[in-house]
Parts: sequence; C-alpha cells; structure tokens
Amino acid sequence: MTPLLNRLLFALCFVLPSLVSAESQANATEGPLELVRNTADQVLKTVVAQKQTLKQHPGRIYDLVEKGVVPHFNFERMSRLAVGRYWRRATPEQKKQFAEAFKQLLVRTYATALLEYSNQPIRYLPLRPSSRPDEAMVATRVDNGGPLVPINYRLHFENGEWKVYDVIVDGVSLVSNYRGSFASQIRRYGMDGLISRLRKHNHKQSG
Repeated sequence: MTPLLNRLLFALCFVLPSLVSAESQANATEGPLELVRNTADQVLKTVVAQKQTLKQHPGRIYDLVEKGVVPHFNFERMSRLAVGRYWRRATPEQKKQFAEAFKQLLVRTYATALLEYSNQPIRYLPLRPSSRPDEAMVATRVDNGGPLVPINYRLHFENGEWKVYDVIVDGVSLVSNYRGSFASQIRRYGMDGLISRLRKHNHKQSG
C-alpha cells in the first residue's frame, strides 16, 4: 500500500462503535457489528458533508474525532499491548503519561487522514461467534478501486460497554505495528525517553 492509502485505511480505525448498555451483552454476537456499521455511516457522512469546511479549517476534524470516536477506544489496553512486557516495569505515572501521548499520536495521525476519505464503499462481513462472550471481531472490506482491503476491529466488552482495542488493516495489527518500534526506543532511551519523543512528535504535528 502507498503511505497515503496506509494512513487512510488506518484512519478508519476511528470509525468505531458507540456505547452499549449492559443489557445488550446478551446479544454480543450482533451488537458489535451493528454498532460499527451504524457509527461508520454517521461519522463518514459527516466527513463527506463537511469536506470543504474541514479543508479550510482542518483543526475541526480533531473535535469530530475527540467527541465522536475517542470515548470508544480503550487506550489503556491499547497502550499496554503496544508496550508489551515493558508495561509491567513502568510506574503508574509513566503509564498515564504514555497512554496520553499515544492517544494524541493516534488522534492527530488519523484525524488528519480522515480528510482524505472520498466515499470508498465499505463491506461488512457476518460476525463470527467468539469463544469468549466479552470479545468480538468485526470484519470489514474497503473498496479502494482495486482488491478489497480487509480492516478488522477487535472489541472488548467491559463495564457495560464495547470498546475497540486493536485494528488489523490488510493483515497488519495496529498494536503489533507499534510494539516493535516502541520496544526498540525503550531499550535505547528508556520509558521516559519514549514518552518525551512521542510528545515532541505530537507537538511538531500540531504546528
């Protein structure tokens, strides 16, 4: 995939499900699929309808992501998986700071990439039963004018709501993709060094 397409497809990670009540846990085999599909329609319609406004005022895309999508991510779990074994060695403050910096990295990268969305059709596959009632995988396929690109969402049900903790784009796990890079940086700079580098990158992107 080209870098632009890669960023665009990863941006679809943010087309995520809204909260569900505890009662819907009994319907876990259908709930996640409907939530992803319904929310995808709403978010992408907003992006398309406001495309010109967003291009003139790109900062507004951050508000759309922060309010409509970020609450439905489990950033603590994503951070723990992305750091791997180094998470256990981190202090509570380091974990908090890393999770916030990691969240900002994702928000800025994917909010910007969402501006490139141009009505690519999305196909939703039937939900497969999971061996665990609190886990689900929602599989989609994106038509980008060539072979369909698979984008699969991993969700976890906890405290009465579904949240996404990983996305697999064309066979590449978002969490695993970062894990190798983060591990290398932690070995070289330490956890504080990784956090500092993430903050500097985020600050540069915001400029």
